[in-house]
Amino acid sequence: DDVGLAASGDVCANRRTVVEFLGESIIVTADAAGSLHAFANVCRHRGSQVVPVEPGRPPEPCDAKSLRCPYHSWTYALDGRLLHAPHTEDVDLDTSAFGLERLRAEAWGGFLWLTEDLEAPSVVDALSPVPDRVRRYPLDTLVVGKRLNYSVAANWKVLAENYNECYHCGPVHPELSRLVPAFAGGGADLAWDDGIPHREGAWTFTLSGTTDRAPFPDLDDAERVRHKGELVYPNLLLSLSAEHVAAFVLRPTAVT
Repeated sequence: DDVGLAASGDVCANRRTVVEFLGESIIVTADAAGSLHAFANVCRHRGSQVVPVEPGRPPEPCDAKSLRCPYHSWTYALDGRLLHAPHTEDVDLDTSAFGLERLRAEAWGGFLWLTEDLEAPSVVDALSPVPDRVRRYPLDTLVVGKRLNYSVAANWKVLAENYNECYHCGPVHPELSRLVPAFAGGGADLAWDDGIPHREGAWTFTLSGTTDRAPFPDLDDAERVRHKGELVYPNLLLSLSAEHVAAFVLRPTAVT
């Protein structure tokens, strides 16, 4: 399955970043043409990390023209090809056979999506019908206003299920239920595809229900005054308002 990870804005032409994917360190690059590539962060020579990562301190995204392993200086192009292996002039080394091990990387909704299956459907097809339902929200061009990190002692699937129902909204989220009265009614029969109306005079997810910010220009009339929510399987939760979007990325730290 495709898994949503870092913000896709972290990787533009001639850039690289490092992300954790299913417990493994992965390099994600964009070449000069802006095409995305992803590889295991493992040199094909002796298994050193090509981009060293300290536990709990992933490297910052940065400009890059190539990737050089610090152990023996094997150097790779941003598309993963082995460019140079020092002192191998007299060795019958087929450099085309020693590129970095690939994953597939795509961008959608302002996020990077990775899969180990190089033959899998495109991320837009894999996530269907969500991309079509949120097509009028400018997800790809939004910028991050604030990041918050939460450590939750629970199975990650419980969080996804909690987001996908509003049975708990009345007792747990009284402020939210005052803003969106339908949320206080037990959560049944909510027409998420059409969006959920705010209270009279409110049109966005703020305490007042209003803001000085303008709605996104391409929204239809209903989206300009209603709230939408999406569970983008398996690990991205979207809360879509008329002029901002909150995104929650679930990152499991163990099998359960």
